[in-house]
Amino acid sequence: MNIKDKLATMNIINTWDILMRFGQKGKDVAVTYTRRADGRGGWGDVNKSQVFSPSHETDPKSHFSDYGSKSFVGDKAKSMPLALAWAGKTYGVTEWVTCPTCRNTKIPRYVLNALMDMVKGIP
Repeated sequence: MNIKDKLATMNIINTWDILMRFGQKGKDVAVTYTRRADGRGGWGDVNKSQVFSPSHETDPKSHFSDYGSKSFVGDKAKSMPLALAWAGKTYGVTEWVTCPTCRNTKIPRYVLNALMDMVKGIP
């Protein structure tokens, strides 16, 4: 059974679920990158990296379309390092790792460690 299947048995589908279950409320955040969506069905307005949390707004004064998340506009090579640096400084995260549910998202190493400790017991 792969990691995503093991997480699904715990009803963990995405980064939001991981932070809700293994993160500290009001403290832990994730950083994700989204590309601009072209066409009528697209929802993304620009390429950007965002710092988000399921428990609090990381930027209460953000544009309504950012849903309270701190945003850094630009391509991934430009915006992701800025977002990671800001989140690290603001929330005290020193080490980021790729989230197992989304390759464009980074989570704190200690959140992943807590998750992996739980997953170890699943055959």
